[in-house]
Amino acid sequence: MRVHQAYRYALDPTPDQAVAPASHCGAARYAFNWALGRVKAALEQRRESRQRGTLPRRRGSSPALTGKH
Repeated sequence: MRVHQAYRYALDPTPDQAVAPASHCGAARYAFNWALGRVKAALEQRRESRQRGTLPRRRGSSPALTGKH
């Protein structure tokens, strides 16, 4: 039988200390949304390419992924 044990801690930061975690969460969300946008652009480009009947470009050379437009 396996027993799992957990601890729960309550954080009570001062207003000055609360800025750092909030800033980190905001930056993480921005980075995630940026990357998600890049992936969606690459998938859309690939979908359009397949609809036109053209072969997709070599992996890693997509402008949506390299940032070169």
